[in-house]
Order: sequence, then structure tokens, then C-alpha cells
Amino acid sequence: MKIKEKLASREIAGELYIVDIEAEILHALNPTAAFLWECLKKGLTAEKAALRLAAEFEVSPQDAQNDTELFIKTLKNKGLIS
Repeated sequence: MKIKEKLASREIAGELYIVDIEAEILHALNPTAAFLWECLKKGLTAEKAALRLAAEFEVSPQDAQNDTELFIKTLKNKGLIS
């Protein structure tokens, strides 16, 4: 996966915000989405990100995998990753 180049991000009051500069859209990420975003920025695969999510938020590996897949699908639909 490749993260779109013209994005800016900032954490404000515990929330992560991503700005798509070209589309002029602000995206607010909840804590789990922000955690996954950081994993993807580090180059982790979806599978490894899901495992870390499961450990960090104490959810089942299957739930973490499902949430990770949905998050990645959402990012692709919004054009934030390819």
C-alpha cells in the first residue's frame, strides 16, 4: 500500500486529523483508526497492523482483522492510499 503524497496530518487534543491538500478535505480519525494509520505509515502490512491493533486495544484477532480490512477499504475509497 502506498499513502497519497499530498497529505498533512496533525494530532490535536488526542485526535488525529488528516488533510487531503489536493481535495481540500479534512479527515478526523478515532483512536483505533489513528493507530492503524500510524502502522500503515510505518510500512506494516495489513496483517501485521491487525495483530498490533488486537494487542493494543485488547480485541480478538478476527475483529482486528475485520476492522483493519474495513479501514483500508475506506482509505482506498477516499483516495488516501493505493
